[in-house]
Amino acid sequence: MSSSSLRLVKLWGTVTEVAPGMVKVAGVSELAGVGNEIVIEKQGVTVLGEILSVAGDTVTALLYSPCDTIRIGDPVQIEQEARVEPGDHWLGQIVNYRGELTGTNLPPAPAHTSSRRL
Repeated sequence: MSSSSLRLVKLWGTVTEVAPGMVKVAGVSELAGVGNEIVIEKQGVTVLGEILSVAGDTVTALLYSPCDTIRIGDPVQIEQEARVEPGDHWLGQIVNYRGELTGTNLPPAPAHTSSRRL
């Protein structure tokens, strides 16, 4: 493991507002930025998201999964910015929101029809 991949500290914030698919987090706006990933672990469920905006002393994050268990006051871990590196290995594959291959190929294209209407 290289020294550039080691994290010596973890950055934590606190949920201040919950809306469908989004949360606002306080306590991290000076160090977190747009594109940083967030992790909220609650009742054995891990919810991931991504910071969309930084305003004043809060950040707003889009959640990638349902947020039924998240409450105001829950701790939020701020991760590094997501690294998505497209390449030829993506061709013909289905890729998820994190740039990971899903293990399935794209469905075949529909057959081309040669009929023309005038």
